[in-house]
Amino acid sequence: MRKKKTKPATIDHESVKAVFLANNGDWKKTSEITGVKLNTLYVIGKRNQWVTPGNAKRKIISGRKELATLQPEIVTSASEGIERSIERDKENFIGGISSGLSRAAEEIGRMDAGTIISNSRDISNLVSSGKVIYNLGGDQSSASISVNLLNLSAEALSGMGGSPTLSVGSPT
Repeated sequence: MRKKKTKPATIDHESVKAVFLANNGDWKKTSEITGVKLNTLYVIGKRNQWVTPGNAKRKIISGRKELATLQPEIVTSASEGIERSIERDKENFIGGISSGLSRAAEEIGRMDAGTIISNSRDISNLVSSGKVIYNLGGDQSSASISVNLLNLSAEALSGMGGSPTLSVGSPT
């Protein structure tokens, strides 16, 4: 003879949820307190769409992805907003620095040898700044600026005539 299955006791979902919330969403504690098996709790929670930190995080991630697909220009996180701001400001900064470096190179080209020598530290700092700015893409794709003081003749260095030579490199 077959053994009759007994119908499981009805679980009061609202009471179990109250215990769950009172224990800060701890599934294991709720199971121990209520006597409901852990897997059964998961099923009840999913069916009744209990709000849990995990569910909330998954909804946020899913919502951000959906929003990025529909309207990519909308910033969905603080880190993304900061990243976009830095990128925008970087382009403006590079444009301003490029313009300043160009004007400085023109000015250096008009200097006499003595002025170049006396301002060599400032010129060197300017060149270093230019290298840093233009080297953002790596050594192979960057522009370079160099002031070649070794190309100055002995006469130019002594201020006895001749003209200083300014060498401005082009993108490599």
